[in-house]
Amino acid sequence: MTKAKQVLLEIDGKKELKVVKKGKTIKITLGDEKNIQQVINSEGLFWNDLYYYSSGEDGWDYLHDANTNTVYPLNDYGYDHIKTLLDKGSVTLKGVPNDDTYADYEWNKE
Repeated sequence: MTKAKQVLLEIDGKKELKVVKKGKTIKITLGDEKNIQQVINSEGLFWNDLYYYSSGEDGWDYLHDANTNTVYPLNDYGYDHIKTLLDKGSVTLKGVPNDDTYADYEWNKE
């Protein structure tokens, strides 16, 4: 069983986004972030090696975990985890391996 890793930051009195990692699943909880731009630029994502990409390959949004090489789809037909996060304050994402399916995606070209 994998232990959950939790990182909670407070910078200059501002609560930062919290990320809890457990295996290939992550739970993101908002701090003081109010919009997607603040989420994308948050210290919480950065310190957890999570990087946001709006893909030119398929037009969808993803988080890529640079440490584990795991991809977290954020939206597709039928779901929008970004909207859920902003509306409800937290979201749980299931990661998928960064395999040949994503070979031409931006995070593999850097």
